[in-house]
Amino acid sequence: MKVFSNTRYPMSNRGLKFDLTWGGSNPALRPGRWYPEFLSPRVIANRPGYISTTKVAPKIERVDKVVAEKKTESQMGFRFDPPEYRYFVGDWKKRIARIQETASSHDPHPLHRVMKSLYPGDGFKKHMANAGDGEVYSEKTDVDPSVFSRAVKQFAYDFGAEAVGITRLNRDWVYLLDGEDPLPKEYTHVIIVARRHPHWRIRHSPAYTSDLGSWVAYHHVSVISVEIADWIREMGYPAKANSVLTGYDIMMVPHELQAGLGEQCRIGVNLHPILGPAYKASAILTSLPLVTDRPIEFNLESFCEKCEKCAQICPPNAIPRGPGKKILTRGITKWQVDAFRCHTYWTLDNRYEYPNAHDACAQCIYVCPWTKVNAEKWQHRMVVAMVSNFRWIQKFAIIMDDKVGYGRSAKADPSWQKWF
Repeated sequence: MKVFSNTRYPMSNRGLKFDLTWGGSNPALRPGRWYPEFLSPRVIANRPGYISTTKVAPKIERVDKVVAEKKTESQMGFRFDPPEYRYFVGDWKKRIARIQETASSHDPHPLHRVMKSLYPGDGFKKHMANAGDGEVYSEKTDVDPSVFSRAVKQFAYDFGAEAVGITRLNRDWVYLLDGEDPLPKEYTHVIIVARRHPHWRIRHSPAYTSDLGSWVAYHHVSVISVEIADWIREMGYPAKANSVLTGYDIMMVPHELQAGLGEQCRIGVNLHPILGPAYKASAILTSLPLVTDRPIEFNLESFCEKCEKCAQICPPNAIPRGPGKKILTRGITKWQVDAFRCHTYWTLDNRYEYPNAHDACAQCIYVCPWTKVNAEKWQHRMVVAMVSNFRWIQKFAIIMDDKVGYGRSAKADPSWQKWF
């Protein structure tokens, strides 16, 4: 049996790539740069009835992809959580059909034609979908969980990840297929890998180039997850990549919360204390023995109650406004975004209801005060530390964010104008 025992490996590539975000919520697993504790979010213990600071009910309503698709008579039905069917007014099945029709029809924009070639069954994505899982090496390597957890993180950072978290696989957040759990029982852990959006692209939102920025982040974390999964399989342990290119077996947001990568914000996604909501994540499911990270808390609920910038700028009004707007959805108490309104606007279907709109809206992400191009700099980290520890300063920080000029969209690069 091979033995992985090089304890220096996790620290061996210091000059190549650092985790600039803050190093993770478990000090024992920090392979890169970290900061004084007062600059870092507070690590909290796992509490019964909570995932990080998000309240969950004892009974979780799991999403069944097959049932959801049958209910909507559409392959995209599983994208809408079961309770969200209440938002479907009028003949909503025809509206879903319109989204599918426009997504598959000829589009005059060269950039979007290239992007649509990345959907399942075509080119690179077809190759990546097959690369997410594979044969496990017959000889299993004996690993030290703590050492190998740091090694996995450093491996991800060296490949370009900007935040990495490790947690146990929670079967409540695994998609069902016709009532069955499709994942083998051997999978026990989830490694979450995150990479931020190219900032200069999302600040053009709503625009085609902002959509390209999203795909750049999606593809980067997809490649990272495939490489890590392949590496783990070579160590003799099962591993499967979950990304937009390989497909998702799990719900990402709850596992990101468990892995200490942030709190759930008003947009409905996970908000990282340094990357904000402006990132894409992928996951690696594995049976490799690993040491997990811990949930974190930085007063985000209080901040989002005061801010509401995302709700104010949202063109289809899909984000709830006002205090106390959290509702119970599938057993989770959260701000529930109207996914159907958002998706209708975000896809090419917006030409039916919003003739002057562009594709690929990301305005809620860019306007968020937590989205900064140089968020890892000490100035921004000090602000994060202050709003995380002193609620009375949050409103002032939101006002100053406007005064300084953050969150303002910009015109697209002139070289891309011909594609608008």
